[in-house]
Amino acid sequence: MGIILTAVLLYILISEFGEISASDHRWKILVLVIAAVVLEQAVGYVAGNWLVGILGMAVITVALAGAMMLWLKMARNAALKVAGLFFVIRIALGIALLWLFQGMARS
Repeated sequence: MGIILTAVLLYILISEFGEISASDHRWKILVLVIAAVVLEQAVGYVAGNWLVGILGMAVITVALAGAMMLWLKMARNAALKVAGLFFVIRIALGIALLWLFQGMARS
C-alpha cells in the first residue's frame, strides 16, 4: 500500500484513539509512524507470499503496540486498540487494492 496512506492512517489512529495529547507528542508520533512505514516496506520487499506478509505485519503491529506503550506512555488498552485497528484496516485496504488492481489488469 502507499507509503503516504499508511503514514496518514497510523497518525490519525494514534491522534484520535491514543488517549494522549497529540500536540505534546507530535514528533514522537511522527518518528513512530516513519519507523512503522519503513518496517512495513521492508517486510513487503522480503515477503515471498501473502502469508509471510501478513505474519510480518502482525509482528510490526506487536512492536508498534509495545513502542506506543513504552515510548509514548500510552495506556495498554489504548495502544492495543490503535495497533489492532491499524492491522485490520491495513490488511483490508491491502486486499481491496489488490482486488482492484487485479480487476484492472484483466480489462
